Amino acid sequence: MSRALTVEEIARAIQCSEQRARNYLREVDPRIEVYLEKPTELVERQIVIELCRIYEGRLVGRRLLRLLGETQI
Repeated sequence: MSRALTVEEIARAIQCSEQRARNYLREVDPRIEVYLEKPTELVERQIVIELCRIYEGRLVGRRLLRLLGETQI
């Protein structure tokens, strides 16, 4: 089973602020709070995969794919 990712890991991977990463994640899951300051909050891997599909072929999508590849168990 694959592990979940933290908002901090996602932000670091796409080279943006934690709040911006939350904005991206909210496109897939509206339950994600944009202004919550909790970098260790876990995000389901499936949400990140869906975000990769949305940004396929773009820099954000490529960076997320690399993150998913690095964290695969």
